[in-house]
Amino acid sequence: MSIANFYVEPGIYPEYEPSESFPVVPGGVRVVAIIGAGKVTKDVAGKSITKGTINSKDTLEATGTVTAISRVYTDTVEYEAGVDYQLTSNKVDWSLVIKAALTSGEAGDYDFFAGEATPVAKTIIFSVDGGAYQTVTLNVLPTPADYSAQDVVDAINAQTSGCTASVETVIADEYVKITSDATNGSSIVFGAGTANTVLGFSDGLANEGSKEPVAASTYYVDYTRARLTTEYTAQYWYSMVAIINEFGPADTTSPISLASQIAYENGATVWLLAQTNAADGSEYQQYVAALAKLTAKDCNIVVPITTNQNIFSIVKSHVVSMSTQLQRKWRIAFIGVTGSKTVSQMNTLATGLNSRRVVLVYPEVAKRMIGDTETSLDGSYIAAALAGINANPNYDVATPLTRKDVVGFTELVANLNLRTEKNSIASNGVCIVDFDGTNSRVRHGKTTAIDTVINQEISLTNITDYVSEVMYRALENIYTGRKIVDDTTLDVKVTIQSLLNQLVGNDILVGWQNITVTQNITDPTQIDVTFEISPVMPLNYINIVFSINL
Repeated sequence: MSIANFYVEPGIYPEYEPSESFPVVPGGVRVVAIIGAGKVTKDVAGKSITKGTINSKDTLEATGTVTAISRVYTDTVEYEAGVDYQLTSNKVDWSLVIKAALTSGEAGDYDFFAGEATPVAKTIIFSVDGGAYQTVTLNVLPTPADYSAQDVVDAINAQTSGCTASVETVIADEYVKITSDATNGSSIVFGAGTANTVLGFSDGLANEGSKEPVAASTYYVDYTRARLTTEYTAQYWYSMVAIINEFGPADTTSPISLASQIAYENGATVWLLAQTNAADGSEYQQYVAALAKLTAKDCNIVVPITTNQNIFSIVKSHVVSMSTQLQRKWRIAFIGVTGSKTVSQMNTLATGLNSRRVVLVYPEVAKRMIGDTETSLDGSYIAAALAGINANPNYDVATPLTRKDVVGFTELVANLNLRTEKNSIASNGVCIVDFDGTNSRVRHGKTTAIDTVINQEISLTNITDYVSEVMYRALENIYTGRKIVDDTTLDVKVTIQSLLNQLVGNDILVGWQNITVTQNITDPTQIDVTFEISPVMPLNYINIVFSINL
């Protein structure tokens, strides 16, 4: 039989075909694709900027929106926001004109000579704009003995240069203020004057006005900008540190990071992350767009971090269509629920999905410590945990999901707790995670398909996907594009036998039989292969019958 009724490119096209005599099952090579919301800004570190002329406004981003500047610096200088620069329309704005200024800590009138039997003149010492220290002498006054704030100001203005002293009035109190005459690069630094204590100017007290880099020099900026539309892509990630840096902390402010962390705690090591973009429209439209970005990528498990039931059907359509013989990107999905679901509601959800490629996870609420707070999460995060188990490299594709421990939660809260209720929804295709007061564990690794035992077990879907992947990768590299000669069909048969024997040796298959390899009569460029496999089955039940013999 021809592969298709229309043209496809040359290649190997494996297909799982259910058989009465030889069941086939699930598995994964195990990249977890997570779709969800994340940080809508992007941090940029150390962007190199060439300084414009004095008081310039230097562009950070030609497009997009810069939301904040966290640091501006050179190898030797750290610049201060609001003093040296400010953010203005995506630019580092150096047009601030702020002079160095210091105001006394004590209000006048000032008795510099209190308690002195023989009063001695006092000094105010400070440096302006990096120049030599200047000394202001406050001589002993006749009567009265106190200096007013204006008296001090007059003395400073008469005896110094490069600065201007003034009286600053706050309510009814008058203070002494010294301001540099320079603008950019101005500074005032106090020395050890004998009048300092009374005025409230301490030795070493310093203040700087605006400063900026030299024109045409290079400086660096750390800033945050809005994420561009082109940055809402599907990308592979290999560490949680990198994920958190990109999408935000692993808490409820960034669902995609939190779900990735939970999947990691349960065994995931590689992630394919697709962040939803609010600009795409409704949540449904956001997931349609994100799923489309997964089509060009390879992954094995898809987890939508949403409990929107309208989205479940498009996730199912995605994993089913991507797992066809033509697409050759085999994958399964784990989805979770929220709210206080009834038996009828869960059964309706499961039967509506009805796919060996979709696992519907119950219960509805998971509690988790985030920082010092126990936080309630919806069931999509439990789905992420099960996806992590399914991707755990410590388990091969034939390892059942049943009875695996689920970590990362302090409690699971279910509306349905009676055994009869759980059995009802499980019989209709719901995968239940039980909580015994301390530990969480998968009750039965079921899919939403209930027609056959083969389709019910997610581990069996993992196995068939794995067999398909192995056949595709190996035969594609060896045979596509070769001549068909007398020994070609035999070579293909020997290669497939070798691959199947390896799968048996790795305990993925129990056995195989009835392999046929023939050249297609209708299309002689096509070789048709059929074989039957017997997968390793999960052990779900042990039935014990005993009697008493007297």
